[in-house]
Amino acid sequence: MNREKYFWIFDFLFLLIFILAGYLRLTGANWGEGQHQHPDENFLTGVLGSLRAQDCVDETLPVDACPPEQKRWLTIGEYFDSKNSTLNPYNQGYAFFVYGNLPMTLTRVVADVMDDTDVKTLGRQLSGMADLFTILFLYLLVSRIYGRKVGLLASIFSALTVMQIQQSHFFTTDLFVNMFAFLAIFFAVEIVMRKEEKLETGDRFNLKSL
Repeated sequence: MNREKYFWIFDFLFLLIFILAGYLRLTGANWGEGQHQHPDENFLTGVLGSLRAQDCVDETLPVDACPPEQKRWLTIGEYFDSKNSTLNPYNQGYAFFVYGNLPMTLTRVVADVMDDTDVKTLGRQLSGMADLFTILFLYLLVSRIYGRKVGLLASIFSALTVMQIQQSHFFTTDLFVNMFAFLAIFFAVEIVMRKEEKLETGDRFNLKSL
């Protein structure tokens, strides 16, 4: 079977693996009967409860008491104003916060958009989704280097890895970091391989010109 001719078969099989991985990561997110079994999850949930992605047009009212029609989202400038941003944990009494702001900001914004007060369960679901992106980037990365067959093998190993499934059921930042790490590696490999392909194309052109 020609791998290039029938590449869609491997992509279809990857889709099935991806669905299986999603089922294993996104089901049962509300486990634990409301208890925080992970100390980092407990801490992050507490921090998230103090962050605000919105402000009130009426400056005399706190955002929690603000009517919905008077709420507004923070601007990009306000978000990057680290001294005053309400999305900065350091401004909410967490001067020792070391987990990074992006997962917290993303979860807070999604929670406000969905009007979801159960930020712990939402955070767990976003953690699971981050791991799904990791599996996607892994498949693309390995397929680029070794071909789709090996990429498929790598993705199913990752999809069934117990540690990743476990971490997907905790609201922690580990899987967010993992996702961006694999994305960075994928782009690095893509840059190198495209350069090599251009050099090979140039060499072939020069040989034909002789």
